[in-house]
Amino acid sequence: GLEIRRGVRVHDVEKGSHESPYKVKYTCSGGKDGEMVAWAVVVATGKHRTPNRNTIDDLASKLDAHGIKHIHSTDLKDDAAWDGACQAAGKGRLCIVGFGNSASDICSNILRQRCAGESGSIHIAARTVPPVFPRRRGFLRIDTIGYLMRMLPSDMLIKALSSLIPSSLACDRAFPAHLPRWKRIRGRVPVIDKFDVLASSFESGSLVGHGPIFDVSDDGVKFSDNPGANSQTVKIDLVVLATGYKTDCLVGREERLNGLYKCGFAQSDRFLPIRTICEEAKMIADDILS
Repeated sequence: GLEIRRGVRVHDVEKGSHESPYKVKYTCSGGKDGEMVAWAVVVATGKHRTPNRNTIDDLASKLDAHGIKHIHSTDLKDDAAWDGACQAAGKGRLCIVGFGNSASDICSNILRQRCAGESGSIHIAARTVPPVFPRRRGFLRIDTIGYLMRMLPSDMLIKALSSLIPSSLACDRAFPAHLPRWKRIRGRVPVIDKFDVLASSFESGSLVGHGPIFDVSDDGVKFSDNPGANSQTVKIDLVVLATGYKTDCLVGREERLNGLYKCGFAQSDRFLPIRTICEEAKMIADDILS
């Protein structure tokens, strides 16, 4: 049967002998080291495991210098951190850096649990503006639509998303016109509006789209919304860095002929990379069994 070991962290995969091709080294939750022998190894941890807690212009240091608290989106699994984000949002003093699916989920969940009378805006600072896709479009689900649209060239796909879908249009208009828009997928996932709240929230002012933060002071932050104009300072109590993850993999390169596989690390221009990963996993399983 299938043996599952929980609470362990794999930290290395080494080549062994002909009888034991690979040694998988791990550490248990109690601190004890262990080793497992395997004929084939599939590394499917995802290429993004380590949170990226800063931006390319070192925003974290600027926030620290002026006493503005910042956390990574992964820290919101802590109840106290989540409550702090909700309180800041209720006062209109929450800023989320980045506009991917993590930022989308955070905004959606805060707005859905918002109490009556709370009207503060959530500020979103973005460098690029992705298309926004609804979870369901009429009687079609997103995976069905994505499967059909994968047949189109990526530039046609982005154009279709940006010009034909109302929620994508509304979200696109919410951000400054000078910000770059997506032209190709390149393995990225468009923002999925899981609860159908993003477009209406941008239109009502509950969400405010900005350019990136370019200045930080004791009074707050300034957004690059209108290059060349004098931007207003926005008071911010908490910044959530929805800045993604660093590329990380246990092995340098795969050796499929020798039983070492990497699944989910390839770049794809397809609309739903997750579906592509599933297809890749099936091919790996068939190869191991053959």
